[in-house]
This record gives sequence, structure tokens and C-alpha cells, in this order.
Amino acid sequence: MTVLRESATNEPVNTRDSGDRILVYAPNWLGDTLMAMPSVRALCDNRHPAPDVTVLCHPALLPLWRLFCRPLRVLRLERGLGGTRRTVQRLRAAALSQALIMPNSFRSALLPFAAGIPMRRGFAGHQRRMLLTEAVSYPAVYEGIPLHQCCEYAVVANVPFAALETREPLLSIPPDARLAASERWGRRLSGDVLMLFPGAARGPSKRWPISSFSELGRRWLHATNGSVLVAGTTAEDELCETITRAIDARTVNLAGKTPLPELAALMSMCSVVVGNDSGGTHLAAALAIPVVSIFGQTNPAVTGPRAKYVRIIAAPTPAANRRIEREAPTAQALLAAIPADTVFEAALEVMNEFRQRG
Repeated sequence: MTVLRESATNEPVNTRDSGDRILVYAPNWLGDTLMAMPSVRALCDNRHPAPDVTVLCHPALLPLWRLFCRPLRVLRLERGLGGTRRTVQRLRAAALSQALIMPNSFRSALLPFAAGIPMRRGFAGHQRRMLLTEAVSYPAVYEGIPLHQCCEYAVVANVPFAALETREPLLSIPPDARLAASERWGRRLSGDVLMLFPGAARGPSKRWPISSFSELGRRWLHATNGSVLVAGTTAEDELCETITRAIDARTVNLAGKTPLPELAALMSMCSVVVGNDSGGTHLAAALAIPVVSIFGQTNPAVTGPRAKYVRIIAAPTPAANRRIEREAPTAQALLAAIPADTVFEAALEVMNEFRQRG
């Protein structure tokens, strides 16, 4: 796998004599980005001649795009007036023929417009229709079922939904990241390894309770005599540390301690990953690792991880939706009602299925 470095100048990096030079303006959140990646892969694979793809992304997601399974150029989205000017200059220098704008914000449409990219495709809304040359819409359902968020990105990328389905991992872990993960953490792991993602950027309304994650970790250690890793962002360190201490002294808190490539490498050493409706479970799915994702009031048919070895544990609710308040009492109650035993059995099941058929 070859991923081209970000250009240090305003000059485009010539990678191949190809057809279109396409900008993909990527989403700004980890989970959303991972749900957009199948469309970018389909874009790379299904056009002939192969397009020259440039991804414009939030700085925090540069390491993720550098793990992407197809060769492309990655540009940093800079903030502020000066950063906006520099970003527009880089886009102009890249001589791009079209922009596929996946976020719905006004600014995400403004930058390709200011850069003079001839074709600009994205969803209308947020007073940005005049900035687009091609405004698209999507149905709320497809073939009678709710439309998954990854299909929304397929509409923007103009790729068929069927092209999103593949068993191939979306990400490729470089050897140096594998070596770093093994050297730093390998000696602390033994047996079957469970990785927990107890956080969620959306807050408590998407978080299975601390006590439930702790009970799950203890069940895992007792049943498998393996290891437990608790992962999250730097901001989630206190949450992860509370769970780590409640499980066992052998449990390792990784929150904020590993760069993303190393975390992905460490995740690839795990037997199964369990997390909330958040980016962590989507990362596991992108690596084709067995995963259990826990849903309360949000709708897994719309935002659930999509891969072969995925189990969804969802609270029964007729009010499932896509966006909820951070402190929604109903959502928290639904999550609290999901037993640790149910999640534990699902984790064993998907792990064993992976070993038998993977």
C-alpha cells in the first residue's frame, strides 16, 4: 500500500497520468470518516482510467487517511483566515477537476468554490446551494430500510451502493506501527485480548455505563484468562482509568497514550473489540476485526459499523434516531438496561465465528 505524503509546497504531487483529479472533502469526525472511506475506495476502484484522488481532512485525521488502503494524496484542512487562504491556494495548485464535498457545512462548500474547482458536488442546505454546481439529495430509505450514513457519502461520490460491500479491510497498518505496538505493549498482553472503547464524543447518551464495561472486563478475564485494554482519547482518560481500576490490575489504560497508527496495530492484535456507537467500533470494523457495538436510542441501521464480523447489541426502542441530546435520560436508561452478560456472550460468539470462518 502506497500513500503519498502531504505536499510541503503549493505544487501538486504528480502521481500518475490518469483521468480526473478529484478532491474528496472528508468528514471531520473519526466515525464519519470511517463511514465515508468505502465510498472513496469505490471511487478509486470503479473509474477508468483511475482518478488521481486528493483528500482534504481535519488535521487530527491525517494519520487515519495515511493508513487508507488505496494510494492518494492527503492535504491538511487549516483553520482561521490565514489557514483558509493557504488551503485554497493548495487546492488551486492541485489543478483539481471536481470536488466531492461530504460534510454539510457552508465552509466545506466555500473552499472548493474559492479554489475554482470546476465541478462541485454535495448536499444542498446551510445556504450553500449557490456554491455547488451539482446539488444532490438522498432518500430516507433504500429498498424499504433506513439509509445507512455510508450510503449518503456514496451518493456524493456517485458510486453504487453495491460497491461499498467488500471483505477487504479499509486500512493497512504499516510495519513500523506494528513493531511499535508490539514493543510497547506486547509483553503486557496474553491470551485472548479484549479492547474496550467506553467513550463517545456525543456524551452520556451514547455511553454504556461504567459499571457495565467494568463487569464485562471482569467476566472476560475470569472466562478466558486473557487481557483487557481500555482505549480512548486523552479527554477520556479519567473515564478509562476508572474502568481499568475496576476490572483488574492486569488491565491496561491506553487513553491518549498511543498515536492512531499504533492503536490500530494494537487493535489488530486483539481478539474482539467492544464499544459504544462511536468511532472506536468503526475503526475495528475498518480493520476487519471482530466487534460488538452497543446502541441505546441511536439507530444502528443508520450509523452502525458495517463489516463481516460485527454484532450489534441494541436496546429495543421505537424511537431510535440518528442524533440525540448529550444528556438524554431515556437514552441513558436504555443503555443501562443492556446486561453485561448479553454483551459478553456476543463477544465470544463473534470471536469464535471469526476464528472458524475468517
